[in-house]
Amino acid sequence: MSVGRLRELHRSLKQVLDSVPEHGRDADRKFDAVAGRFLVDWFATDGRNQASNPEIWPYLTILVLPDLAVRRFGPDSTGRLPKDRYLSGRRNIFYRAYLRSWILGDLLSDPELPLYEDDLVGLVDRNLSADHRVARIIADQIRSLSGNENRREIVRNGLKAIQYELRVTDLSSLDDSGIRTAVSLAFHGPDFQHTDVFTRNASEAPAWL
Repeated sequence: MSVGRLRELHRSLKQVLDSVPEHGRDADRKFDAVAGRFLVDWFATDGRNQASNPEIWPYLTILVLPDLAVRRFGPDSTGRLPKDRYLSGRRNIFYRAYLRSWILGDLLSDPELPLYEDDLVGLVDRNLSADHRVARIIADQIRSLSGNENRREIVRNGLKAIQYELRVTDLSSLDDSGIRTAVSLAFHGPDFQHTDVFTRNASEAPAWL
């Protein structure tokens, strides 16, 4: 990117983040959602190949957007910044926001989809996002649990089950129907009942289930 383009990136992102409160309930989540959506649109224009370069993110975080980065993850009580939020990797401030928005899209802003931080960490930050179809289907499954009083526990156990299954099964090799069946069973177990989002059909289950 040219210097002028980098300045435009900072100016434009700061402008959209000015609408996000710096304190209060959900301030951090809103920051991530707004920044992520902006960066997805930005790299759609500038080229996704740039976003795929892991070294672009610490460069942007430290040299181009440092004031915005500190706003999101400032120094601790000793005055030190969290290194993993500024260096390359999935925990980088802006890369994690970009990746979540790119994978989950408008699901992040859907009022019927209360995706909380723990859910997002399990869904995206812990390598469940290698296949974006899998991540989106998991997000749909989480949405189907809205209002369930045991939702948090079901989500936690479901994500653990999927992470375990990914060690032995290539979910990306399945079609969408097979992935939905596998995800449903991971979240609900053998006693899974029909919901509006997923239809259990034994004939659709992959052979390994």
